[in-house]
Amino acid sequence: MFNFHRFFLGGFGFIYATGITSEDIMYNTLPLYHSLGGWIGICYSLLGGCTTVLRKKFSASNFWKDCIKHKCTGFSYVGELCRFLLAQPPSEYDQKHSIRLCAGNGLRQNLWIPFTERFNIHNIYEFYAATESNAYFFNIDCHPGACGFFSVLIPSLLGSVLVKFDSETMEPLRDAKTKLCVRCNRGERGLLLGMIKKSLLNAFDGYVNNPSGTNRKIVENVYKIGDRAFNTGDVIFADKYGYFYFCDRTGDTFRWKSENVSTIEVENILMNILKKNDIVVFGVSIPGFDGKAGMAVMLDDPSISIDLNTLVNELKKQGLPQYARPCFIRLTKNIELTG
Repeated sequence: MFNFHRFFLGGFGFIYATGITSEDIMYNTLPLYHSLGGWIGICYSLLGGCTTVLRKKFSASNFWKDCIKHKCTGFSYVGELCRFLLAQPPSEYDQKHSIRLCAGNGLRQNLWIPFTERFNIHNIYEFYAATESNAYFFNIDCHPGACGFFSVLIPSLLGSVLVKFDSETMEPLRDAKTKLCVRCNRGERGLLLGMIKKSLLNAFDGYVNNPSGTNRKIVENVYKIGDRAFNTGDVIFADKYGYFYFCDRTGDTFRWKSENVSTIEVENILMNILKKNDIVVFGVSIPGFDGKAGMAVMLDDPSISIDLNTLVNELKKQGLPQYARPCFIRLTKNIELTG
C-alpha cells in the first residue's frame, strides 16, 4: 500500500539528498512503471521544479548524445544501466556532457571507480529502498560501493536493524533465553529489518487486500517483546565505519553442497577477474544431486580468452569458497534482460 504522504516524503527526500534544484535538467530513461522512473524521477520536476527529459526507451549508444543535446545535468539509474554504459566502446561523447550527478541503485562496487573515471561523474548518490518498505538509507557522501550510512555512535537513529538469520529458512535467529532477534555486529552480513512505528517515516501500511502477505512480512519481538518490524528479505553488510553494502536478496541465492551461494557475490568476483561486465550467475539442477550447481553465463567475446586454470587460481585468491565456484561456464551471443 502506498499513500499520499509517502509519495511526497520520498520525492522531497531525494531532492534534499541529491541537492537537485530548479536549474537542473534531469535525464530519465527509466520505465514510468518503475518507482524510480515514474515516482522519484517525475517528482524532481513536480516538487523540485527542475526540467525532466524523458526518453521512451533506454539506449546505451545514444545516452551521452542525448545528455549533450539536451544539456542535462543529472540522470537516474537502476539495475545494470551503468554497466551497459561502461560496456559501450569509448567515444568522444564520454566526457563532453554536463552531467554533475546521478542517483539510483544497483551500481556494483567493482564498477563504481571505472564509471566515475571514464565519464567524470563523481557525485553518485546510491540508495537503498523499496516501494512498500519502511527501511531506507542514502549514500550522501558518494562513498564507492555503499548504498547508505548509519551512525555507529547512535545506531537507533536509523530505524532499521541487521539481525542474524538462518541460511536455510532465511528467517531471523532468536536468542534461546530472551526469544528476541540476535543483532549483528559491525563487519557481519545480516538480514535487514525496518522497525514498524506509528510515525510516517517508519510506518508499514501492508499490501492491499492481502492480509496473509502482509503478515508474512512482519517479524515480531525484535528488540523487545511486542515490537514489530518489516522483513525486507535483503542481506546487508555494515562495515566498521557505518557504511552499508547490499549483499543479496534472499531469493538471489541457491544451495550447493549444503551451503548458500550468493549469485551477486560470485558475479562481482568473476567480473573483476575476467574484466567482463556481462556475467550472470544462477543455480542449475543436476540429476542425482541435491541442490543446484553454479552456472556462469557470459558473452562470447573472441578477443578475450579464458584460461580455466588461471580462473580457478584467481577464484581461490579472491577467497571464493569451493562450493561457490561455478561448475559450468556458458558462452552466449546475448544475455536476456528485463525492464
